Amino acid sequence: MASYDSIQKKALIDYMRRHDERPLTIDEIVTGLTAEAQTGNYIAPGKSTVYRLMTKLVEGGSVKRFVRGKSRQFLYQITDGDKCHLHFHLKCDVCGRLYHMDEEISRIIAEIIGQKNGFTIDRDETTFYGRCRACKKSDVNV
Repeated sequence: MASYDSIQKKALIDYMRRHDERPLTIDEIVTGLTAEAQTGNYIAPGKSTVYRLMTKLVEGGSVKRFVRGKSRQFLYQITDGDKCHLHFHLKCDVCGRLYHMDEEISRIIAEIIGQKNGFTIDRDETTFYGRCRACKKSDVNV
């Protein structure tokens, strides 16, 4: 089935790109799109439409989906698209930010794991969890 970019899909992708520094819940995305639609020339997509579009964006690899902590709530963050399959991701457990690991370091790690364990890593699906530099610094200052 052919796919096309509706005005609502374009608005969603543009919104995600403008807010790429942190993961967002569906409710945060819908609220943000609704606020922006009041000044823009489009109708904000409803919650069910955002869920449907987000599912397709996750399946297509342009958006990453994470679970918030140990809850059942999902967070969404846009990726670098086609370039994201070339590296691993780092996810901060504190602030929720997604970082892109250096491609060469990602390649070396995948190669070592492949040689030592005979295992091929899926870079599209691999995310390391921990604390980013800024959150580690704030822990020390407390």
